[in-house]
Amino acid sequence: MLPSKNRLPGHCFPALLKSKNSYNCPFFTIKFKKRLTQKSVFRAAIIVSTKISKKAVIRNRFKRFFRQSLNLCLSRLNPSYDLLILVKPNIINSSFSQIKTALQTVLIHTKILKNEKNNP
Repeated sequence: MLPSKNRLPGHCFPALLKSKNSYNCPFFTIKFKKRLTQKSVFRAAIIVSTKISKKAVIRNRFKRFFRQSLNLCLSRLNPSYDLLILVKPNIINSSFSQIKTALQTVLIHTKILKNEKNNP
């Protein structure tokens, strides 16, 4: 579970959905927006629609996978970003490790996640 300060409130969704900053991956699409406030913290939300599965158990499992992946790298995330993850139907046959790797790769590519491998 993400800490409450890192959860994106629902009233911010429309602005992020209209955002031109996005990145597509086979499993998900990320929409992100940089905030200009000084005292900001990283905020994220995950949307898993009923197109993925009609069963809430399966949708909730994928939300847990994404939340856990974000929790693992929370200290390295750039604090001035809002992030919205839109899950695609291709995710059904993927495992947690595949999702975690894809999410970290995308976040490094978009410069939301600081890559510590390059730092000594």
